Amino acid sequence: MTAGKSKQTTIAHLVRNYLFTTGSWIYGQLINLQRCQIIILTSKTENLNIFPIDPIYEYKEFTNRIGIIGAGIRKSLEYLTSRKTNYFTKICLEHDVDLLHAHFGWEGYSSLALKRRLDIPLITTFYGADVSKLPQASKWIWRYKQLFQEGDLFLAEGSHMAQCVVDLGCPPNKVKMIHLGVDLSKIEYTPRTLGESGEVRLLMVASFREKKGIPYAIQAFINASKKYPKLRLTIIGGATTEEEYQRLDHCKELVSRANLNDQVRFLGYLQYPQYLKEQRHSHLYLAPSVTASSGDTEGGAPVSIIEASAAGMPVISTYHCDIPEVVLDNVSGRL
Repeated sequence: MTAGKSKQTTIAHLVRNYLFTTGSWIYGQLINLQRCQIIILTSKTENLNIFPIDPIYEYKEFTNRIGIIGAGIRKSLEYLTSRKTNYFTKICLEHDVDLLHAHFGWEGYSSLALKRRLDIPLITTFYGADVSKLPQASKWIWRYKQLFQEGDLFLAEGSHMAQCVVDLGCPPNKVKMIHLGVDLSKIEYTPRTLGESGEVRLLMVASFREKKGIPYAIQAFINASKKYPKLRLTIIGGATTEEEYQRLDHCKELVSRANLNDQVRFLGYLQYPQYLKEQRHSHLYLAPSVTASSGDTEGGAPVSIIEASAAGMPVISTYHCDIPEVVLDNVSGRL
């Protein structure tokens, strides 16, 4: 260390999967932390070509060894041996880590052992399903009670989510609201105007989870197309579970039955640069979020809404969770 210079704060970010396809909003938080050093601790790496970062440490000892035996046994072995905690402790000591930051409530709970070992503060950021769906299982009520007792600070992106965290039993003085931001250097602001064709291009970016409300958007599009035949809809996002695939098939069937296959595009998951390209060529952004039958919600607000507004797109969305904090009705869009 150079004489006269204080040590720069080092934060270890814990993300179970670094980084899932739709995780650009977490990536933005990480790479813009310019006043501190960071390291990534994860159980699985993916999409490193899209979200490059260094240094990153992946714990995968049991993942590679037991193969088809299953994730349940792997988790049990890790719990009994504390190998994962030991590995992450070693890495944190080598980097002289000052602070742990767990992304999602479940990662906060699983990081408690590491916090105890290192005796440093733990921050946990909640994002959505971890505050709405997960606590419906009784074991998570108990786990969150432990997390709220031992954790030092809990972040929420809006007032609705912050209140949900408090309602789960977190002391209000431990909850802080910090809105998620977007990288304006990568998003070009473009006022939306109609071209000579007169087409109005609508964009949705969401997986086919129930809370995203995609079937409602498609039905609304079908109804509106009867009066405005030059409407076009592009959906970026795909499915990963059987339920999501069924919803995707249902949406395609709705479009086909309405004879609108030429007006609706299902593009599946796209890499972030491709998504931004589609964004630049669209006029309106749709985000009809709802509360799923399982209780799952957005928790806060989809970051894609903030990105759409930053790009100059009016947003059509719903009065759901913290969306009214980022979409001002009759100002930046309609709710």
